[in-house]
Amino acid sequence: MTVNWLFKVLVEAVMTPVTTIVCAKLKQAEGVDAYDEHTDFNPFSLKR
Repeated sequence: MTVNWLFKVLVEAVMTPVTTIVCAKLKQAEGVDAYDEHTDFNPFSLKR
């Protein structure tokens, strides 16, 4: 179980920079960078 956990953590650590680069290239190629504007994620907000 420990070896499996270590393997999964190692794979994630190695693949994170690759994933970041691929996502940046895709955003650049598509010209899209989706983000929320004028959105309040505060669950305690009294405004509607």
